[in-house]
Amino acid sequence: MQPAVPSSYASDGSVTGVLEQDNFQLKQAVEQLRNALVAKDQELTSVSTSFNEIKDQLAQIGDVIKARDTEIEGLRSTIESTMVESKNKDNVLFRTKAKLDVLTESATRSKQESLAFQKKCEELQKEKTQLESSVQASKHEIEELQSKQTTALKSSQGETEKLDATLKNAQGELESLRIEKSKLDERITKQTTEIEKLEKANASLTETIANSENEKARKLEEQSKLASASTRIVTGRDNIIKIFNELLKTAMHSVMLVLPTMKDLKEFDLLKLKPSVKIMITTRIDMKNQHDLDTYQALTSLETHNIDFRSFDNEDRFGINVDRGVVFIGVNSKSEPFGLLSYDTQAIDLFVKQFLIETWTLGRSLSVKK
Repeated sequence: MQPAVPSSYASDGSVTGVLEQDNFQLKQAVEQLRNALVAKDQELTSVSTSFNEIKDQLAQIGDVIKARDTEIEGLRSTIESTMVESKNKDNVLFRTKAKLDVLTESATRSKQESLAFQKKCEELQKEKTQLESSVQASKHEIEELQSKQTTALKSSQGETEKLDATLKNAQGELESLRIEKSKLDERITKQTTEIEKLEKANASLTETIANSENEKARKLEEQSKLASASTRIVTGRDNIIKIFNELLKTAMHSVMLVLPTMKDLKEFDLLKLKPSVKIMITTRIDMKNQHDLDTYQALTSLETHNIDFRSFDNEDRFGINVDRGVVFIGVNSKSEPFGLLSYDTQAIDLFVKQFLIETWTLGRSLSVKK
């Protein structure tokens, strides 16, 4: 956004531009000199630190030299005393002389290092003096530039205030745009979140519908396989058991099962039914028979399935009703069991009431300690 220039200042545009350019150049020069001054101050601090460290090292070396000079003097005295006392101690004298030579050589090297450190210290002192002079010159130059900058700032203060006002207006407009953008971003985020939730819910619903349709299709397919006619006769115990197992596969909600004895239950795997299916069983239960008792307790103690029993002692019939739909009633004949499978609604109502529910009503409930 270009700030509007008042007509009263149009004629002074060139003067203002020159002042702003001079002011900018002065600011740059001051900043450069400040940076150079900071760098030189840091360098001077580093040199001072090195100089102090070298002084400390020289002092330590001087102490070592003094100690070694003292030790050398002591060794010399020892040698002289030893030579006067006994000329037979040549070996001791030889070792003492060797040690004296080593100490002398070490002292010489220490003196050389001390001279080198002194020379380096002198060089650093000269460099420090030069840096101090350079820093003083830079400070003087900065003071002159600051004086010029103050003069230039006073001359352009009016224009600067106008530019600041224009800048504040532009910043206010920019802040308003930022607030509007933030609100818009928040709305977009919320809408995106809602869309994601709806997409997940839609996917879950689609999956549920598909599973339901598949289950219905499976059930219809199973029933269509069983129902070649609305009603048909089934003979033979094996065929009856087969029909019962096929019907159990289609169970969705409830099953009522009538069997002659508890031994007949071994033909069915009731645990394959869904836990939501309620299972009602009437059959002869001999509580003195350990097999009957174990089977009863095992099935009624399951927490995952809802299975209930009634004891019906006649042992005269087979029957099954699945989801209040297809029904089978049969006679447990000694020669050959037989029965009737029906999909007819009137037959289902009659057979369930007169043939199946009768066994539940006449049967007795059991209470066995588990």
